[in-house]
Amino acid sequence: MEQLKKKDNLEADLLRLEKQIISFFKGLNVENTSFPEGIVGPKFNYSNNLSKRKEKIRSKLIFDLKKLELEFFNLYSKFPDTLEREIQDCFALLLGRLALRPDWILQKDNRKNLDIIRDDFKFLYNLVDSLGSNFEMNHYLLIVPDVDTLINIEDFHVFERLVGKNLAIVAIMKSVMDDIHDVSQMYLDEETTAKAQRVLERLNDANLNESYNNLTFSFVEDFKLKAMPARWLDFHNDEDVLLADILELSKSYSSAFVVLMSSNIDIQNKAELLKIPFLDASSRESLHLGLDIVKDIDFTDSP
Repeated sequence: MEQLKKKDNLEADLLRLEKQIISFFKGLNVENTSFPEGIVGPKFNYSNNLSKRKEKIRSKLIFDLKKLELEFFNLYSKFPDTLEREIQDCFALLLGRLALRPDWILQKDNRKNLDIIRDDFKFLYNLVDSLGSNFEMNHYLLIVPDVDTLINIEDFHVFERLVGKNLAIVAIMKSVMDDIHDVSQMYLDEETTAKAQRVLERLNDANLNESYNNLTFSFVEDFKLKAMPARWLDFHNDEDVLLADILELSKSYSSAFVVLMSSNIDIQNKAELLKIPFLDASSRESLHLGLDIVKDIDFTDSP
């Protein structure tokens, strides 16, 4: 019964996301593409001149689509290699459409283009129906780094080495992103400022997620907390707010094993009191220990 419920939830998520993506594209204008003489390319494109509201909607759709892909693979134990590639290609196509790439737009009449998106989802619906309820529930890793961790990690591939072949999301909270931006403009410490600027460049790279296997960087809005989960946490303390957000993430993403990544001993102690698992980012040795911890996680059991 629980398995059928999870399958129904996946179908409901597919339907909801399809409607939202279709609605988003209905509000866009299809334009003729102009190229310099001698250059050949797609005849039509969607205008990239999005309002702030539209851009916010698109960012949310991209995040939800990546989350849905992870949940899709986590719901089913294993796919044949060829089918797995087809599923990955389908989600990659949908992400490309949301990136407003012009290479799939067939007609100036937007209705034809919307039919292409519906066909993408039809493939996923048919797959869920054909597989039925014969699946095993798995879990993925959701890593939440704090400000110091992101600033001091020279190579983002360390996240990839941590997760190995497990599917994972590196969740960048908006408050963390804002703090890194502030550090990048403080000019109090030249080295730290330079590190913060490099991190922002990497996080703002449109091709960021194309460089990693089984790993997705996603930007998460802060939760609008009405109360702290513990009396000793302070709304005005950035570390405390981050910990409270992590607890909310655990509730919102029940299929995820959510961990904090920090080198700060104070926030680690607080995390321990709140029973939030964490990876110590203070040294290579401690990260190797963290790697062992991640390897010991049974992703087929509930976190």
